[in-house]
Amino acid sequence: QYTSMQMLQGATLLGHEAVISGNALPIEKGVGKGAFNLDSDASQVTVQVYSPAGDLIDTVNMGPQSAGRTPFNWNASAYSASGTPTFKVTATQGSKSVTATTFSRGSIVAVNPGTNGLALQLANGSSISYSALQGLM
Repeated sequence: QYTSMQMLQGATLLGHEAVISGNALPIEKGVGKGAFNLDSDASQVTVQVYSPAGDLIDTVNMGPQSAGRTPFNWNASAYSASGTPTFKVTATQGSKSVTATTFSRGSIVAVNPGTNGLALQLANGSSISYSALQGLM
């Protein structure tokens, strides 16, 4: 009965984007999806995208951003390497660094019972536990 209740609650997550800690940039339909949280306002934010081998493949200028969580999409249509790219966020306010915490995003396409609670299946084929969820978008 408890599992049935979890599954019913989990079904409400379908179609939402899961936000999880990390700097992986999962690709869905040619778009890399990430997010970051700034501890304070930043006058300049850049996102650097790296190949799985650690090579810089793109830089996205995000301009000024307010404190808090900001989602971003990276055009991955030209990305042909195997593996999931990663990203790094650099943020400054004038000459001072602003702390940025990175998050991965992925669309939830299925919910399954797992050994440690619900398992969320993401559109990129990966699976995460419900307890790893940091938020929804």
